[in-house]
Amino acid sequence: MLRSKLGIAVFIILNAFIPLLIGILIYLTSRNRTVLYDIFCRIGIRLNTVDQPSFLRNYGCDFCWAYSLFWITLGWGLICRWNNAALAAGLITFPFAAAVEFLQIPSSFPGHFDLFDIIVEFSAIGISALMAVWAEKKGAVYEKSH
Repeated sequence: MLRSKLGIAVFIILNAFIPLLIGILIYLTSRNRTVLYDIFCRIGIRLNTVDQPSFLRNYGCDFCWAYSLFWITLGWGLICRWNNAALAAGLITFPFAAAVEFLQIPSSFPGHFDLFDIIVEFSAIGISALMAVWAEKKGAVYEKSH
C-alpha cells in the first residue's frame, strides 16, 4: 500500500484525521464545557454527554490532537519535500505542543496547564514518529524486494 504516492497520502490522511475526529467526539460528549464544545453549540451541533473515564476525558483529546498534528505536519513536509520529513515533523510538533500547554499557565490560551498533558502529547508524537519511520522503512524494503 505504501508504494504509491496515493497510498502514502491515504496513510497520512487517515492517521491525521481519524484521531482528530475521535478527539473532537471526546470533547463534544464530555460533561465539561470546553472551547470546542461552545463553538459547536453555537453552530447548533450538540451530542449527548457520555460518562467517560476521567483519564480518557482529561488526556485522550491531548493524545489525539498531538498525534494528528504530527501527521498533518509530516504531510506538509512531504508536500514541501523536506529532507527527513519525519524528523522535521517531530522537531516542529514537540515544541509546539509544549508551547500550547505552557500558554495555559497564565490563562493566555484556553485550558488548564497540566505537566502530564505534555507527557501524553510527547508520547503521541513519539509513537507517530516511530510509525512514520517504520512505514518508510517498510515501503523501502517492499520496493527493493519487488
